[in-house]
Amino acid sequence: MPNTHIALTSDGIVVSDFGRFPQLTKELLEKTFARRKRIAKGPRPVMVVIGGAFSATPAAHRFASSHNYGDLTTALAMVGDYAVCEELFSLFTQLDKPPFPCRYFDHTDPAFVWLRTFL
Repeated sequence: MPNTHIALTSDGIVVSDFGRFPQLTKELLEKTFARRKRIAKGPRPVMVVIGGAFSATPAAHRFASSHNYGDLTTALAMVGDYAVCEELFSLFTQLDKPPFPCRYFDHTDPAFVWLRTFL
């Protein structure tokens, strides 16, 4: 998975960094999800970090909103640094509403504060 880094913080938050301007596909999200399952060992809050704008296939939208994905996600914070990211995230969560709380943030610090409420 080029430019994708996944880590579990010491307080139990999964951080998935997809790098700059990623193309999110179902296959990429499935691989990321499999890695999350191996390191998290159960439901966890997730921070998704994306630099610049992103694109996602319809299959990726459906996978990220599925109950399979939701079974290991207690909440999702997306952190972006590009003005369009918040609009894309809003559209994504309206088209295929995930079965867990979601919020968009411009910086990681407030995202971590919010995600800690789901530990």
